[in-house]
Amino acid sequence: MRRLRLGISMGEPHGVGPELILRSIYENPFLKEIDIVLYGYPNVFSFHHNHLVKGKKTPWKEIRSIHDIPKNRREHSLYLINTATAKWGYKPGNSDRESALEAFSALKTSASDLIQKNIQALVTAPLEKKNVQQIFPDFTGHTGYLSQYFPQKTTLMFMVHKNLRIALATEHIPIQKISKSLSAEIFEKKLRTMYESLQKDFGIPQPKIAILGLNPHAGEHGLLGKEEQKYLIPVSEQFKVETQGFIRGPFSADGFFGSAAWKDYDGILSPYHDQGMIPFKLLTQLEGVNYTAGLPVIRTSPAHGTASSLLGTKKARPEAMKEAIKLALELVQNRDHPKHKTSDKTI
Repeated sequence: MRRLRLGISMGEPHGVGPELILRSIYENPFLKEIDIVLYGYPNVFSFHHNHLVKGKKTPWKEIRSIHDIPKNRREHSLYLINTATAKWGYKPGNSDRESALEAFSALKTSASDLIQKNIQALVTAPLEKKNVQQIFPDFTGHTGYLSQYFPQKTTLMFMVHKNLRIALATEHIPIQKISKSLSAEIFEKKLRTMYESLQKDFGIPQPKIAILGLNPHAGEHGLLGKEEQKYLIPVSEQFKVETQGFIRGPFSADGFFGSAAWKDYDGILSPYHDQGMIPFKLLTQLEGVNYTAGLPVIRTSPAHGTASSLLGTKKARPEAMKEAIKLALELVQNRDHPKHKTSDKTI
């Protein structure tokens, strides 16, 4: 039986990602039971290894390709694929064009291995999108990058922490464009993707889903906006009939989270980024995970940024990275060996 392979991309070299990757691996002996493949610039990982455990030899075997991992007996369970684009004398500092290029190279190689099924899941450390965009203008982030390989699929930014799961119907767009970016068709696709992910990825055959309103007080019956009546309510009702599922809403977001009603649902669909992300981060305290739902491949990421100001201080918390690794492995297990569980939400 082939050992499970988990890929982890370096992210921004001048961020805390590489440090948190190594801390998560070093502090979790269980991970020795699988193959972990790091993607990135060797000097970056070596710097953080020496900073964390001075005087100890680096525990990984450096390779040029995933195909260099031996198929049978092996002495290592941790590998580093060198994705360097040029010689670079790494020193901690500010993100720039050079570091963005190396971050993107790590993502590109790891994504290729993921799509070709050379690894079963990918965890991506945060990178600086604005710097990558200076080199690749069409780059919108990890989710968008992976989505381009599966144009027929509807992807979903799914924020996860234990039993709290918040999906975003729209992602990184200006507030003024949110309403025009949503429609009955788009909303239905996002709702369906969420429903199917809760079934397939999280093993909940009959998930209980809450829909949040777009406008204040969920539109107040049309007084504060028409989007709820126009498509949020009709689509939700039609989908509920089709699936015979438990779909409720739209709810006013402030009351929904303020009353802790979120605890009653397996998943929550939020129309826009900040409406879902603010309560998520307040409730998860930097331990949340960003999962790209809707794809045939598995990708997770810690739900925080590069935190470059904490580089080298050892003050960055590794919980989100640990949770991203844990969730990735759970999703692989759930897809390979489905075990349906009954929703534990009682309404």
